[in-house]
Amino acid sequence: MNIIHIGGMDTYDKTHESGNTIIFNLIKQLPYNSKHILGLEKIHSDPDTEFIPLFEPYGGSQEGLEDKINPDILILYDSLLEPQTIINIYNKHKCPVIHVAMTHDFFTGGCSYPRQQGFDCIGYKKTCEDCPQGIANSHEILKDKLRMEDVDLYGVAVSTASLNMMKQSSVLSGKECELIPFPLEEIPVSLKSRDENKDAFGIPRDKFVMFWGSTQPECPRKGRDYLDKALNHLYELLKERDIDTDKFLLVTAGPPSILEFNQSQPFNCKQVGYVRTREQLADMYKLADVGLQTTIEDAGPMMCAECLANNTPLVSFSDCVAKDVIDDGNTGYIVDTFKYKEFAESILKVSLSEEDMGRNASLSCGEFNNTESVKQKWEDLFTKIKGKK
Repeated sequence: MNIIHIGGMDTYDKTHESGNTIIFNLIKQLPYNSKHILGLEKIHSDPDTEFIPLFEPYGGSQEGLEDKINPDILILYDSLLEPQTIINIYNKHKCPVIHVAMTHDFFTGGCSYPRQQGFDCIGYKKTCEDCPQGIANSHEILKDKLRMEDVDLYGVAVSTASLNMMKQSSVLSGKECELIPFPLEEIPVSLKSRDENKDAFGIPRDKFVMFWGSTQPECPRKGRDYLDKALNHLYELLKERDIDTDKFLLVTAGPPSILEFNQSQPFNCKQVGYVRTREQLADMYKLADVGLQTTIEDAGPMMCAECLANNTPLVSFSDCVAKDVIDDGNTGYIVDTFKYKEFAESILKVSLSEEDMGRNASLSCGEFNNTESVKQKWEDLFTKIKGKK
């Protein structure tokens, strides 16, 4: 059975493996013929991965793509393919099409996330008219996607939050949708202790380190504003309790922000800049005493599992994979999105805990992201699809 995977690129910023690459490498271990097609960029040398430019700016086109591939199952990881291209492939090959939601733009009128700027938008459940994000042709974009109703389409979500959105969308409503997480085995784990990592970064061992990172710190969806509000409120809480605020240190990773962190919140801040590899990022998670995840909405993010896998407790907003991987109150806290005061109170609880809340953090996400379990879920989905053909 030929499984053709189509995604944009194999890495993010030429360093971190993309989500489609992680899942492709897992499925490649199953007894099928898997081939990875990249439409935007290929960095790594891999005999099972081919670059076929699919956009004019990249010197390519989607016209006739159905004649260049021979899928028994087609797996899509983004909205790279136009609806008509998907229809053409399906009409020629009668191949079931699986969409894996790395973001949510496959079933919206053009936005990656309906709530990414704080809007409580439900247009994706209907017709995407009057887009609050200002996408002028959102209704037409969604209408075009709804032409895929005769395609044998399946949805795969990496989190329960994403799965629920998928099922409510007008594009995937009535289609079979599955929850299949990212494999934990692909998440690097630091081999050094928390103190050793603090030493390596020149951070005193007695500092309570709060870690926040993003490759897009200016993006409203990443919740930088809510992070600042939470940290300002945390500072007030510490003052009220006469707790030494100098013991708390904010460590951030990612590109420089237009507004420096020492201008928007009161804690001392160590900014390490862009972290080049996922192994180095694992060291960052491991040096922290708590990870902070303020993204407003996400199909993942990987940050949740990466933090917990390194036995660091996590405080996270709720509209993401946090509900699947955090043992609330034991390995971290799940906070309703936008509730920055509760977010601050949760950081305080972690800092005051008599036990290291991170000691079992990897276990709280290990069952959900278990590699063998994930692999079996993919095998079960393929078996179900084969049984229907």
